[in-house]
Amino acid sequence: MQELVEPVSQIQLANIEFHRLLASNYDQQPFFKEDNRRRVRGLLEKLAQNTMAERLLDLGCGTGLVLDLAHDLFKELDGIDITEEML
Repeated sequence: MQELVEPVSQIQLANIEFHRLLASNYDQQPFFKEDNRRRVRGLLEKLAQNTMAERLLDLGCGTGLVLDLAHDLFKELDGIDITEEML
């Protein structure tokens, strides 16, 4: 069976290049500040309470902020990002 892979669009290539250049200091972005981390953690806690908290999939996970904040709330975590340098 042949795997179907769509070509990467110009927008995706621009996204990859932008985040590749930003990757080394991405964790210094404003949304990594403690007040936002608390806000996101609260949202994740509500999500875990309102679901069976089995699995969390973070699409566009970047360097893993959401996965880091959710590590003890869900049984299984997965993240994917189009920019390898972000992982």
